[in-house]
Amino acid sequence: MIIQKTEKGIVLTWAIVSAVIFLILVGGLLSFVLMEQKYSTENAAYEEALHIAEGGVNYYKWLLNKHATTTQEDVQNGNTWCTSSDTIAKCGSLDWCGPYIYDYKDTNGSVVGRHELCTKPKKICDQILAVQLKSTGYKINTPNVKRSLLIKFAATTIADYAYMIEDNVWAGADREIHGKYHANGGVKMDGSGNSLVTSGSDTWLCGSSYGCNYNNCPSGCARVATATACRCPGVFGDGLPNDLWKSGVTRFNFAGITSGLQKIKDLANAKGRYYGPSTTTDSSADGYHIVFNSDGTFDVRIVTEIDNIYSTYNDGATNTPGWYPEKIRTEYNYKTNVTTTDDCGLIFLEDNVWVEGTVKGRKTLASANLIDSSVDTSAILNWNIDYTALDGSDSFALIAEKDVSVPLCSPGGNSDNNNFCKRSGNTGSQMTVRGVYVAQKGRFGRNYYPSSVTQGRKTTSYSPWYLRNTMMIYGTIVSSKRVGTKWTCGWGYCSGYADRFDYFDQRLSKDPPPMLPYVSPDLQIVSWEELQ
Repeated sequence: MIIQKTEKGIVLTWAIVSAVIFLILVGGLLSFVLMEQKYSTENAAYEEALHIAEGGVNYYKWLLNKHATTTQEDVQNGNTWCTSSDTIAKCGSLDWCGPYIYDYKDTNGSVVGRHELCTKPKKICDQILAVQLKSTGYKINTPNVKRSLLIKFAATTIADYAYMIEDNVWAGADREIHGKYHANGGVKMDGSGNSLVTSGSDTWLCGSSYGCNYNNCPSGCARVATATACRCPGVFGDGLPNDLWKSGVTRFNFAGITSGLQKIKDLANAKGRYYGPSTTTDSSADGYHIVFNSDGTFDVRIVTEIDNIYSTYNDGATNTPGWYPEKIRTEYNYKTNVTTTDDCGLIFLEDNVWVEGTVKGRKTLASANLIDSSVDTSAILNWNIDYTALDGSDSFALIAEKDVSVPLCSPGGNSDNNNFCKRSGNTGSQMTVRGVYVAQKGRFGRNYYPSSVTQGRKTTSYSPWYLRNTMMIYGTIVSSKRVGTKWTCGWGYCSGYADRFDYFDQRLSKDPPPMLPYVSPDLQIVSWEELQ
């Protein structure tokens, strides 16, 4: 009997143990299923939160571009207030406006989430040129699962291109172009590039000055005997990669730059630095000489005497030899260590200008005579134009009503013994030009200079200045007429810069100098990142 009772006890014990094990397994399995379900729900909520945040971005982009000019009210999401008691907690600091909280609805119109928008404008001379947005999205049923995006909106300026030209243009086989290249006229592209090459023309007439022989037209072109030229596609040539070429695109409005110059003049008068015709200060003056200093200031000199240099000017169609005033003989300091505010580095000169130096901060210098419509002013790059830093904190733009010229006396080789150009010693192996350069009605380029010139019984040597080594351009060139800094004669290279390299500056595109002309005034997304 004792044995029977023991067997019953053992069975009962095993039953209880088995039940416990079963419950543990079932509990674990149930816990695993619930955790998987929670993970799946949170993962779906995590993905949906990003879509909701992107919905906030799309809505805000529409709001910014709803009006022709972006206003502070647009920045504030259509509200009259900027900050609230939640601004620091939700947006991070009182530099931001918001948060502006809106429902996010599905296709059935049901509220399934919300996006919180924080906004911050970037103002230059009190003009809103860019806006930052923090968009945070989350679902109603999972408010703790959030994703946030940081977006920068800005208008597309000319700094988005390496080159913009009104005229027809020929980029030779020795050209290396890094960045977008556009001409309203035709483009013969024999050089190499790494971005879009576009033309505002479907077709154009390519003549001998662009390397076309109408007796043996290039592939894809047709002979036009009456014009002694070849009719070619808007963009053609031997360059690569040609799959990035496009003809018949929207033309850039060069004439519209004039209204931009008037706006720059008005703002420079009110918030920047304005200098009227130099003759209003000195009746013998011939223009201004601006020298940028590495401490962020600049000096203004008044030029009183100019030497004429014999050279040949090309306006895109015609070579015109003659004596052109370009080399400063005498000048004096008019203003020194002039400053501009950090948020309005505008300088407007109602006269011709010589420019050089090292730029600190963001500066735009404009040269135009808007008093007398019969006078178009020009700018001369008197020497290198560089930055104090290459991290994007410095930027520069030079806008001239007519030409932006590189003179005979420019860096990129040794000076001469008699110091004709008053630049002693080694002038460096290259000329460095950083920034955006606009020749609205004329051209960006360098005249043809002979090795010497004889006037009467006197012969003046231009050697070695007429031949230069290398020109490095970091930024953007905008020119109405054909661009050229190298001249070839029957035997080959004979004047100008032997090698020219053009590098698009992406930092200028994302954060340009003040008041650049727009390619499109609509505010577009120029940077996108997810905040962690």
